[in-house]
Formats: sequence, C-alpha cells, structure tokens
Amino acid sequence: MLMTTTLLRSAVIAAAVTIAAGSVAQALPAAGTYSATEAVSDSYHGGNHDHSLWLPGIPGGTDFFFSPSAGELTVTNGPSNTMHLEGLIFSQSNVTDAFIVSIDFQHYSEFPSSAFVGGTPTPKKELLSSAYSNNGGPVNTSTWDYYVLLESSKLIGVGGTVAGITLDLTQRPNSGTLYGPYLTQIGIGANGKNVEFGLSTWFNYSGGGYSGTGDVNINLSGGGGGTSIAEPAALALFGLGLAGVGLAARRRRSV
Repeated sequence: MLMTTTLLRSAVIAAAVTIAAGSVAQALPAAGTYSATEAVSDSYHGGNHDHSLWLPGIPGGTDFFFSPSAGELTVTNGPSNTMHLEGLIFSQSNVTDAFIVSIDFQHYSEFPSSAFVGGTPTPKKELLSSAYSNNGGPVNTSTWDYYVLLESSKLIGVGGTVAGITLDLTQRPNSGTLYGPYLTQIGIGANGKNVEFGLSTWFNYSGGGYSGTGDVNINLSGGGGGTSIAEPAALALFGLGLAGVGLAARRRRSV
C-alpha cells in the first residue's frame, strides 16, 4: 500500500511538472500526418475568402482548393523539426487549372535570431478582436508555433492554363532581407480564417513568367499515420479530380 501511494504521488508530481513546463514553453505540433483542407471563414473572421491557396496574378488564383482528396501536412519532430505540405489543388473558377503542391517548412528555432525582425516571430492576427483570449475568445496566440517556408518549396502546374509552369516559393519577409515579423504559423485560429486548428503562411512566388505573393490558409485534422501522394499518383488523381470538380461546378450552376 505504501509503495502504491508513493508511486501515485510520484506520478502526480511528474504530471504537475510536465503541465508546468508545458505552460511555459511552446510545444511543437505533434508528429504525424494531418489532413489539410481549405480554411472556411467563420463568424470570428466575418469575411468570405475560402481557399487553401491564394495566388493572385495566376489564372484562377484566388480560390484553389485541395481536391479530389485533402492535402497532407506531415510533421517530423527530431533533429531538424520539419513539416511538409503536399497534395493536388484545383481552381474553383477555372476547374482545369491545377497544381501539385510541395511545400517544405523548418522550425524557426533552427535559424539564428538575427534572421528575424525583432529576433522572434510575431503572430499575425487576422480574425476579429473578439476571437482572441485577451478579449474572452477561444484563440490564445501564445500556444502557436512558427516555421520558415524553405526555398525547396514548389507548385507544379499540371492542368489548364498553368500546365508546365513551376512556381518557386520563398517565405515572404516584410523587412528587407529579414524574415518576418510574420512567418508560417500553426495552432488554434492560426489559419486566419476561423477558430479551428490550422496553418497559414505568406510567400513570394516566381516562375513561368509569373511573379507575386500568395497565401496558404488551411484547416488541419487527424494526425498520426498517413499516406503520402507521390508525384505520379498525384498526376493519376488529376484526371479524377477534373471530373469531380467539373461535376461539382455543374451542380452549383444548376441550383
């Protein structure tokens, strides 16, 4: 009985230490593969800008959704703390325009503080003020974490007017050569469109005669195991996606 009580006391103390430590330090998002879908505006956003990727200046560029299935965000916690977002996106207004998404991220702690405006990232608050915890809302930005979008990131055009175009992506800095103050952010309300768990980032793109800036705004769900979509498989899904997206568009027009 004494041993059981001692073990129980030790477990309680260990749990208390863990909770206390967690309240001080940011926790990396749990390792695993998450389903990535478009971030849909809710009442805390008040807008109507639903998309997974926003690419102004690209044909059909303001309403790209993952299709025919969700994208995947794979989080790897270890020596380099990385994330990888992949999948197939289609324009909702020009249903044949499609890109394969391959975006890499690395945790900001892997970079020197001198790489960032102010030395650390800053949360970008795009929701109404009532969404945030200091005003009684559900979003606590102190629980968010931050990553840098890496230069290996690309969007590969596989359909419609963007077929054959490769867009190279870089994290969008806001001050000269420094990153930030806003980076890739992940957490509850971090997608900037609603108060669900998600991710947003801002980037520069160039390639195929196009250049400009764009956004990623996605909801994330699940975690744990997942199946990556290799490029040949994504190309195979392209035909299915065209059929599915085209059917959905026809249904919307007939309503």
